[in-house]
Amino acid sequence: MDALGKDIIFVETVGAGQVELDIVRAADTVLVVLNPGAGDEIQAMKAGILEGADIFVINKADRDGADRLGADLSAMLAMKVREQGDWTPPVILTEATRDRGTAELAEAISGHHQYLVDHGKLPGRRRERVRLELFGRVEAIFRNAMMEMDETCLAGFVDAIFLGRTNHTQAAGEIVRRLVNKITEGKN
Repeated sequence: MDALGKDIIFVETVGAGQVELDIVRAADTVLVVLNPGAGDEIQAMKAGILEGADIFVINKADRDGADRLGADLSAMLAMKVREQGDWTPPVILTEATRDRGTAELAEAISGHHQYLVDHGKLPGRRRERVRLELFGRVEAIFRNAMMEMDETCLAGFVDAIFLGRTNHTQAAGEIVRRLVNKITEGKN
């Protein structure tokens, strides 16, 4: 995302699944937007995405249950043990039709960014993003090479493990050795 050359980039995801957790790792500031009565809060808790949130937004605050959801979320956040000086995610209620909460949301986003800068955490987040991207690309190279591996060769490793001639760790080590050879020298 850094290559886009923009100061602020919004990325919207479709729900609370694995892809969204990857977005959490890719962003400087993560907003979790919940809608009252939609069951979003349960899905978010199941997915663990609440742990990665820097700001919580209760959208459609005019709906029944919005205040209750905000209060429950605030109470849950208050119970979490934090180190002194750690960021405490705010819970902001918004209602687009009445322009309610949008200024507070913009202020919270700006405030979180300033917190990251003031506490020297922004470079660490961005460095971690680079590390994860590098890890992901290496993983993709190995995954692609593994998918191209001769099925007979792979079956031989499976049989050797099954028959007790080797173990998973030894077989995996040999597969990695062969994949590295294939990737670096173009050999099988």
